[in-house]
This record gives sequence, structure tokens and C-alpha cells, in this order.
Amino acid sequence: MSSDVAAGEKKPGEVSIVKDGKVETVKYDDQKHELYGGFLFIRDKDGKEKAYAAFSDYMHKNISVIEDTKSSVPEKYQTDIEKGSKELSDLINSNADTEKINSVKKKLAECYYESGKIVYEEGKNEKLNEKYEIAIINFKKSIELDKSNFEFRVWLGYSLIRLEKYKEALAEFNEVLAIPGLSEELKGNALNGRGATYIHLNKKELAVKDYKEGAECNNPYCINNLKELGIIK
Repeated sequence: MSSDVAAGEKKPGEVSIVKDGKVETVKYDDQKHELYGGFLFIRDKDGKEKAYAAFSDYMHKNISVIEDTKSSVPEKYQTDIEKGSKELSDLINSNADTEKINSVKKKLAECYYESGKIVYEEGKNEKLNEKYEIAIINFKKSIELDKSNFEFRVWLGYSLIRLEKYKEALAEFNEVLAIPGLSEELKGNALNGRGATYIHLNKKELAVKDYKEGAECNNPYCINNLKELGIIK
């Protein structure tokens, strides 16, 4: 893919980069733009990578906030993500076989997914909303790389609930539950998430309906929620 693939898509301007806890402003009117794996990489004239963001964020916001890898990924996965990103870049630049590219994208997506789960649990334990925001970054990146794994969307939905973004969470769960042939486990988790969202939206009847359907999938959370609501003993 050519280095200027994204250059004509948006007028020259600036992006804000969060790096080492500080915000830097980067002009990109005279820089190279490279798109691969759903991510936009901004490079200076010497080819040195300066920042990256999900391409969808770049396209749909006047100013994109771009997270430095190390600020949004737990240390456990930093090396794997850096290596995977480099491998993906090399494969695409060499016009490698699509199957090879997709294989690397799936592995990279799993790394972001596992990173998101770690940060999500940290948010629960430490009661910090910023942890959920970071988890969302990771889950969105995993979705950008592999849209076929709907478990990513379920966890994104759970994270959105934690930030009280109920309409956004509902959209994620609805999208998953519209897919035919889901496993009982995935369907149960999505129903539990949507049920919880309905509770927050004061739609108890819809929540109970989802919890009952989730209980039929042997989802323990749905069963427990029905008990707490006094629907079953």
C-alpha cells in the first residue's frame, strides 16, 4: 500500500499525541501517511514513526488523540504488539499473501484484546474510569484488526457500561446478538451485557427477557441476576 494512501483523505492539519503523560502537537502537512491494519501511522520525512491512531478516528475527527503504544498497553504485551505491528507493516509493504496478513492481524488483535481485559480488571479493582477508557482503546484496536471475533465487541460493551455510555454499549450488544450461529457462551455473555444495559436505562422488562434467554444458555451471570431481581429462587 502506498505511503500516501491517506494523505488525500483529509486536509493537512494537526493531531494531538499523548506521550509520556504529555500532549504534543504534530503537524502532518509535510509528513508521510501510511495506512495498514486499520491504523494510520504518521512518519516524518526521514521515515521515523511519530504517532499512530485507528484510521477510523483519523477520518472522523477534526483532531485525533493518538495514544502512544506504551501508554495504553500493559507491559506484558508491549513487545508482542510492537513486533506484530512491525511484521504486519513489512508484510503489507511487500505485497504479501492476504492469508499471511490476516493471520498476523488476528494474532495482533488477540494481543490488544488480552491487554484490554487486563486493564478492564484493573479498573474494577482500582475503581478508576481512566482504566476503562484505556481498555476501550485496546478493544477498539482488536476490532479494527479482526472484525470476525465478536467477543471483542462484548468486552467493549462491558467497558462502555462502566463509563455509563449505555447507548453505545447497547449498539455493541445488539450487533453481536444479530449474528446467527453464536456459541451459547458468547450469546449468554452478550445477553447478560445487554440486560445490564437495559437495567441502567430503566427498561427492566427487556432486561429480564434477556436474562431469561441468557439463563437458557447456562450463563451464570444471567441466572444470578434473575435471582437478585426475585424472578427465580
